[in-house]
Amino acid sequence: MIELSVIIPAFNEAGQIEKTLRNVSSYLESQSYSYEIIVVNDGSRDSTSTIVDKLTESIKNLRQISYEENRGKGYAVRTGMRSATGKRRLFMDADGSTPISEVAQLRKFIDEGYDVVVGSRRVQGSKINIDQPPYRLFLGWIFRTLIMTVVNLDVRDSQNGFKLFSSEAADALFSRQTINGWAFDVEVLALAQLLGFKIKEVPIEWTDDRHSKMTLFGMFKMLIEVAWIKYTIQKLKLLMFGRFVVVGTVGYLVNALFLELFPRIINIEPLIWILATEMAIISNFIWNNVWTFGEKKIVGAKSVAKKFGQFNLTSGGALIIQTVLGTVGVAIFGAEYRQLILPVIILLAVVPYNWYMYRKYIWRV
Repeated sequence: MIELSVIIPAFNEAGQIEKTLRNVSSYLESQSYSYEIIVVNDGSRDSTSTIVDKLTESIKNLRQISYEENRGKGYAVRTGMRSATGKRRLFMDADGSTPISEVAQLRKFIDEGYDVVVGSRRVQGSKINIDQPPYRLFLGWIFRTLIMTVVNLDVRDSQNGFKLFSSEAADALFSRQTINGWAFDVEVLALAQLLGFKIKEVPIEWTDDRHSKMTLFGMFKMLIEVAWIKYTIQKLKLLMFGRFVVVGTVGYLVNALFLELFPRIINIEPLIWILATEMAIISNFIWNNVWTFGEKKIVGAKSVAKKFGQFNLTSGGALIIQTVLGTVGVAIFGAEYRQLILPVIILLAVVPYNWYMYRKYIWRV
């Protein structure tokens, strides 16, 4: 796997794309790590595709993905991200408003354990060479306020087109992204926040592109997309929780089934309990992985062992919580209330514990 993939979405960028690509190439050739440059031609009607094709002859590790219909920046970035092979994956705007050299400081935070690093114009330390016109600044402020209010996104500059992702985050986020238009950044970052990926916002150098394609109609469309994002995020949360409950119920039935079957084979009561519990854990692990949290497979034996080990630790914690609170409940209310106490403990303590740990610790969903 190469170190860095740079994805550049391009729509009618004939006037700027060559300069940007030569700058990107010049910087990356001076670095010690491996890289690739991917231009996604989003149905350009000018000579963008022709220019990029010709540049592939002189610019190292440059390739182009092209299609005829203009489908939107979100679609283009998703296409590039899912085609990329880098351990770190950057997307940047074709106008080069943020110089490629800024990727160096973003990479430092990925190396420190962050999953998504956002190049931001709105945090202390950013360098704005040419700022947006006042009306664009005002509209941007309104949009940021709505995003933080409606989507509850803790990122101050979601729309700047300079973001770096770990390969793990890129695979998880862009496989779920659905918005093809300008608000795709909001969706990707909202998903990252929901899925528990670590996000860092860092200052960058930026120069306004006076030829920006954003229009008032585009801003209005973005607001509609943000409302859709809010709906889909809530829907995803409810769907995941519903599946989690179903899987937990199946696990309970698996446990009960093997508690009935094992005594016919084994005559050691503690071992029967341990084996029946582990069969339920295995059932829960498999179904949560392939269904609840949408991971069809875990690549590599080490990854399987790691996640299954985490799952067993989490399940052990749930058993400890259940045992401790059950013992305390019996001591307070008496043994005759045992059948009432345990279901209440499971519903009020164990279920929220498992839900949180599965999302944040194991699947980061």
